[in-house]
Amino acid sequence: MGAIGISIDTRITDHFIENNSKYQKAVKIRDKDTLDYLISTKAGNSLVEGKVKASGTVSFKEINGEYSYIEKIKEVYTMHTRTVCETVGSGENQHEVCHLETYWTWDYAGSEPKYAKEISIYDHKLDTRYALKEIGSSRLNLSKNINDQYKQKRDGNCIYESGYVRYYYKYIPRLFKGVIYTNFAKKDKSFKNYSLERATIKELVEEEKESINFGGIAFKIFWVALIVFMIYEYVAQDNDYLDD
Repeated sequence: MGAIGISIDTRITDHFIENNSKYQKAVKIRDKDTLDYLISTKAGNSLVEGKVKASGTVSFKEINGEYSYIEKIKEVYTMHTRTVCETVGSGENQHEVCHLETYWTWDYAGSEPKYAKEISIYDHKLDTRYALKEIGSSRLNLSKNINDQYKQKRDGNCIYESGYVRYYYKYIPRLFKGVIYTNFAKKDKSFKNYSLERATIKELVEEEKESINFGGIAFKIFWVALIVFMIYEYVAQDNDYLDD
């Protein structure tokens, strides 16, 4: 079991080291001329840093500003019931009493997402939905971005349709700095197979250097626990066959 564990752990560690060094070995690109040249020469793994911008931006009538992505999330104030039990009395008279309790929570009730018609970096188009899902969205601050006509309906970071229905919003700005990791060996796939981060090349490289092999650590803990459990189970047996 120990030998098998070492073999598996070595593979996990090798995979981690390979992933950990991918950004450090990649070609670093920070301007359009370099990007176009490396595409024409079919360069290998590359990191492209630049401004990602949207055209055909989106918004909602109650929200100020234009965005590459915005989502309106609906919540409904809903009543729920649960059974609550408690022990009363003492001695022989001790018994359990249960009663039905009601409580209210704001529950998710659907959403309406909107995507910009097109996003690009250095005039190279990206798949809008794929790219924006890669980076994730942030909650919109309504105190700064709500239309004046709806200010009276705002409470905190939500717009209330009534006492039982409210909305909050998630967004990605129209323009943001991003880094694309891709490979230019096949020109027709360079901006189709990629990962996108809202960061700089320096930040990504530093993040990789400081990353921890959580998969390897988790495997070691699991494997040692498994070996200990198997030894315990074996020792716990009567092992009558040893008397033969």
